[in-house]
Amino acid sequence: MSAFVAKLDDLRAAFPGSTVAVAHHSGHEGADRARGSIALKAACDFEYRVNKSGDTVKAICTKMKDAPERAPATFSLEDIDLGFDPEGKPMGSAVLIPAEGDDSDDAPAKLSRNAKLARETYVPAAAAHGVFDPEEGLQGVHAEDWRTAFYAKHTGDNTDAKKKAFQNGRKALVDKGLMTVTNDVYLTTEPVVRMAIVMQREGRDNRDGTGQN
Repeated sequence: MSAFVAKLDDLRAAFPGSTVAVAHHSGHEGADRARGSIALKAACDFEYRVNKSGDTVKAICTKMKDAPERAPATFSLEDIDLGFDPEGKPMGSAVLIPAEGDDSDDAPAKLSRNAKLARETYVPAAAAHGVFDPEEGLQGVHAEDWRTAFYAKHTGDNTDAKKKAFQNGRKALVDKGLMTVTNDVYLTTEPVVRMAIVMQREGRDNRDGTGQN
């Protein structure tokens, strides 16, 4: 275990400012502690025990080296569309959404219905019309392209209702730190959304015959 911890320290040194997160099993007899040597916990700056019951996931802080332990955080699993694979089959995954009543400091931003729809429609808009850099990937998508995708999915009775919903949705994402905006070009900060965009682009390219083997 000491050799393993040393390699983790090497990773941190190689990538300054990064955090190394280790997923570990709980004990055979005691589910409230990590399995095996205590050397790993001793080396950690913080530790969380994660429990899952059905679609409910709870993260409980069991160590916080240089700060007070955080309150437990409870989440539910929510499906997310990842577009299509190279064969045109739909793909999906899941993201953690804070459960109702979870007021812990670690609880991620709760999203309104409009914000959820804005987040969902950002994926196809960015996949089809996003600005991409060969080295750095997605640079963002213009509000007008995103607006078209949002309006197509929103069930508002008129354009004014759709316009207001889109404004509220994208503003909420920016306010919660899930989007940045420069000159009406919006860029997601969420890795799972970026992954969904990449997967949808790859699926579209393969269906169009433009993908490369």
